[in-house]
Amino acid sequence: MTGAPTSDPEGSGGVGTVDRNHLLLVGAGPGLGMAVAHRFAVGGYRVTLVARSADRLGDLAGGLSDTGAEIGTIEADASDPEGLGARLTELYRGQGAPGVIIYNAVMGAPDQLLSASVDHLRAAYAVDVISAIVVAQVAARAMKAAGFGTMIVTGGIRRPSDPGPRDGLSRQSRSPVGRDDARGRLGAGRHTGGYAHDRRTDRCRYRL
Repeated sequence: MTGAPTSDPEGSGGVGTVDRNHLLLVGAGPGLGMAVAHRFAVGGYRVTLVARSADRLGDLAGGLSDTGAEIGTIEADASDPEGLGARLTELYRGQGAPGVIIYNAVMGAPDQLLSASVDHLRAAYAVDVISAIVVAQVAARAMKAAGFGTMIVTGGIRRPSDPGPRDGLSRQSRSPVGRDDARGRLGAGRHTGGYAHDRRTDRCRYRL
């Protein structure tokens, strides 16, 4: 699989090129996010990290310096879908935009479902759902023009040792279906503090 970007087809309306070996990680952080970024980086991918904190981005990028990979950062907040979309639109108008996206941002509070405030639920919906759709909308045009592209939504992080639900819902209603399969697909393996947890993991894997 070559890392050379494809050319922009005539008439694509400002869409840039896409690089098969360029990963965009939205919701970069320790645990699953860092493990995924590291695995792709050592595999020869360029990596672009997206997080809302400039300090965190600096720390995470520094933690990948030993891989020798090209690491880029974008400061954007997944709770602001319009702002995130604007930043990524700039990225996908350029050359060598990411051909692989992992959406790792999450703000769910499953153990507080019955007591969460309306404001919190709105913010969680923006992070967990709307921004993921916005990212797909922005990237899909360039990926379709290139003829390839992959987006994976990990859906969240939860350790198997975490205490059970405290919101009155049964454990079965929140069973982490697809967790082991998601780790296998990402190639991240086992690592401290990072487990894909959400039934959306298997349902939200798009390949263009």
